[in-house]
Amino acid sequence: MVNPFAGGGSIPLEALRVGADVFASDLNPVAVLLNKVILEYIPKYGQRLADEVRKWGQWIKKQAEKDLDFRFVIINLRL
Repeated sequence: MVNPFAGGGSIPLEALRVGADVFASDLNPVAVLLNKVILEYIPKYGQRLADEVRKWGQWIKKQAEKDLDFRFVIINLRL
């Protein structure tokens, strides 16, 4: 299946799911990245990729909280 304007990749994903050979592209680089992740990385790396994304997302969150904590004041309001 060839989809030269794949966008978010739902049509190529469904074609891949039923076992078709898929070629997807787009002019938008964000759409290309989404398609690459959905059509190549997730089938190839699966749970390992999800675990790594979760791990690094938590690390980024902790760093942002540490670096930005002094800029925000927490106010307890009792209503």
